[in-house]
Amino acid sequence: MKKVLVALDGSDHSQRALDEVLKLFETDSMHIHLLSVCEPIHVNEVLFKDTLSDMRQLEDEHMAFGRNIVETGAAKLKGANISHDMHVDIGHPAQVIAEFAKKYHCEMIAMGTRGLGAIRTLAVGSVANKVVHLSEVPVLLVR
Repeated sequence: MKKVLVALDGSDHSQRALDEVLKLFETDSMHIHLLSVCEPIHVNEVLFKDTLSDMRQLEDEHMAFGRNIVETGAAKLKGANISHDMHVDIGHPAQVIAEFAKKYHCEMIAMGTRGLGAIRTLAVGSVANKVVHLSEVPVLLVR
């Protein structure tokens, strides 16, 4: 069974990546891992937090947002009776995505890209660009 990782971030681009996987490949012999990666909590988010429980609440909110994203993708797969799992993780997205694909023996990663121009991509970088460089498997980028 072909294992495909679809990285979802809540954008239209990432939803289109899932749609493309469903169009391009025979889904009855495929297992799709839906993954949403939440960025680590930054100092400016906790600057005004007084307690550890406030920080945990903020992390819980991040995870709930990620779960909502993968559940949206999963609803589409359930309707089509496609084998899938849902995952939410916290970390630097490109690194987590590449490591996840390796850990779960995925044969491909599909993800959206906002299509940043070359100069902006070079100056700022992008998750998609980093995944392409870190991944040991093919990466399908969808606009």
